[in-house]
Amino acid sequence: MTINPRVAHRVTPEILEAFRTVAPATIGHILLDGFMDPAIRPVYKPVRAVGPAFTLRLPPGDSALTRNALDMAQTGDVLVIDTSGVTRGACWGEMTSLQARTRNLAAVIIEGGVTDITEIETMKMPTWSRTISAL
Repeated sequence: MTINPRVAHRVTPEILEAFRTVAPATIGHILLDGFMDPAIRPVYKPVRAVGPAFTLRLPPGDSALTRNALDMAQTGDVLVIDTSGVTRGACWGEMTSLQARTRNLAAVIIEGGVTDITEIETMKMPTWSRTISAL
């Protein structure tokens, strides 16, 4: 289990604003690396987000650190969660989305499962995941 330390420097507001105006496919024409797996899809559409990544790796089958990471995340962060290959269960849902919304996170990207997709869409929390699961 790992909550990675925050990098000392933050992306400047000017750079973030510049990225808000560029389509991901345009960036893909220039860069070959740094993109998430295409199997990770938005929970609802349309959705778009820009922000510095704050990463979390969970041990298989244990999502307890998700709330710790939410406490550590800063306004505008994109929380990126690696579930160590677990895709059958969900580490993210309505209540974690509500906390992320309250803390003004830009988005969450989950290499794993998410639940409560109707509630996530209703609160407009930008969310991407590999799977959707009731577990």
